[in-house]
Amino acid sequence: MATIKDGIYFIGIPYTDNVLDVKGNSKEKGTEIISYKKHRGDNQRWNICLDKDKRYRITGVSSKMVMETKGAKTKDSGTMVEIGDDNDEKNQQWDIKQKNNHYTFVNKNGLNLYIDNNNVIGHKKNKTEFTLISDERCRFVVTSDTHFATKEKEQRDNENETKIDDFVKAIESLSPHFFSICGDLNNSTQGGAGKYSEKYWLDNLIKCVEDKDIPVFEGWGNHDVWLKNFSTNIPKYIEGRNKDRKKSKQYNFVYSDDDIYKYNGYNYKKDKNRDEAKVKKNIKCPYHYKWQMPVGDRTVHFFVLNNVPGYGEIPSDPDKYKNKNNTLEIYERDPKNSLRFLEIELNKMNENDFFILFFHMNFSAEDRWWTDTSKSQLKKVLVNAKAKYITSFFGHVHDSVSQEEQLSDSDFYGFICRCEDDPRGMLHFNIVDLSIVNDKDGDVLECKITPKDVKENEDPVNKISLLPHNGIKKGKYDSVTLRFLLNGEQLDSKTNQ
Repeated sequence: MATIKDGIYFIGIPYTDNVLDVKGNSKEKGTEIISYKKHRGDNQRWNICLDKDKRYRITGVSSKMVMETKGAKTKDSGTMVEIGDDNDEKNQQWDIKQKNNHYTFVNKNGLNLYIDNNNVIGHKKNKTEFTLISDERCRFVVTSDTHFATKEKEQRDNENETKIDDFVKAIESLSPHFFSICGDLNNSTQGGAGKYSEKYWLDNLIKCVEDKDIPVFEGWGNHDVWLKNFSTNIPKYIEGRNKDRKKSKQYNFVYSDDDIYKYNGYNYKKDKNRDEAKVKKNIKCPYHYKWQMPVGDRTVHFFVLNNVPGYGEIPSDPDKYKNKNNTLEIYERDPKNSLRFLEIELNKMNENDFFILFFHMNFSAEDRWWTDTSKSQLKKVLVNAKAKYITSFFGHVHDSVSQEEQLSDSDFYGFICRCEDDPRGMLHFNIVDLSIVNDKDGDVLECKITPKDVKENEDPVNKISLLPHNGIKKGKYDSVTLRFLLNGEQLDSKTNQ
C-alpha cells in the first residue's frame, strides 16, 4: 500500500484534463461521482487521510461526505461510486496502491475505482490508474516591530504579558502554517535581565506560538542590533534558532552557514593571499535563511534576509549618520551578505517556482538605512531570477495602515506590515493566503493579503494602502489579491473595498 501524506488532492485521470468530481457540486447523500474537466472547484478537491485501521478515508471538501461504493456490503462490479455519510463501513475504507506516479484505489469490499465513459464505478477486476495532484494551500501571518522593551519595567511587564496572550489567541484562531516577524523584535531601550530582559519576552512570544504547532520565522531589525550594547545579541539568537531549525529537517530549511558565500563580490577561495580574519568575519554569516511550502502543484520559497538586502555597503556619506556618541555603528546597517544568500538560492530554483521575501527596512527607506546601491543590486537579482517574485514584507515604518511600496522605479512591489506607534507592536498583523484557482484566465496563483486587528475594535482600521498599478487605483482597501499565471506573468490584482 502506498503511503500518502494526509492532505487535499485532486484525483486525476492520466492523459486527460479530467478529475473526480461530485456531480453538480451537490451536497446530497447518494450524489454520484463522475469524471469531469478540472476547474479546481471544491467539489473536485478530496481530503485523503489515513485512519486508525491503516486505510484511507476520502472526504469531499465541498460536501464533507466520504467517497463510497453504493451499498455498504455490495461487492458487484458496476456499482456506482457516490458520496455518503461517514459510517465507517467497508465500502468507505480504501487501500491506495502506487506504481510509479500512478495510483489505484480498492475498498475493503474488493471493488476498484474504475472510469467507464466518465462514470465512476466499482469493479472487481478492472481498475483505473489515477494521479494524485496536491492542492495544498498556504496561509501565514506576518507582522513587524513588536518592540519588546524594559522601560518602566513593571508597567511594561504587565503590558507585554497581556499583548502576547491576546496575540497568540488571535493567531491560533486563524490556523496559519507559520508566523513571521520582520525585525525590530525588541526595542533596546534598556538592558534588563531575567524577566525584564528583551529576550525574555521574545522567547515567551515564540514559545507560546510554537507550542500551538505554528512555526515562527523571525529576522532582526536596526533596534535588535543595538542590543549588542545590552543583554541580548539577536543575530546570535537567530543563529542558534537556525541550527535548531536545520536539525528539525522540516520545510527543506536552508541557512547561510556555508563558506561558499562571497563578500561584496570577493571570491576568497580564489585569493591565495586571502586574509583569514576577513574570511571568518565576513563570509560565514549564519543568519539568513529560507524554507519552502507546496501550493497546489507549485513550490513557494520564503526568504528571511534580516535587516536589509545587500552585499555589505554602508551609507554613501557615513559621516552624516553618526550616533549620539559620534561614532558610526556599521553593524546596524551591514546587510551581512543577505543579498548574496538570496542570489545563490535563487540560482538553484527554476521557472516553475515562486518566492516571497521578508526583511526589515522598507523599500523607500532613506540612504542612512539602505543605500540606493543596495536597492539597485536587489532589483538586478530579482530581474535575473528564473523563479517568480510574488512580493516582500517589511517593517521599520510604524503605521496602522499596511502600505504598498515600489522598489526603485521597478516592477517589484512590497508591503509595510501594520504597526501602531503608540503603544508599539502586537496590535495588528497581515493574513496572507496562497492558493491556485481556476478562472477565466486559466490556472492562477493567488496571494491574498488581508489586514487584521488582534482585537476587533468598534472602528477598526484594517486597511491596506495600494499604489496605482496592475489594474488597481490608488487608495485604501480591505484586502488585495495579487494574481499570477503559473508561467509567472502577473495579471491584474483584485481588491475588496
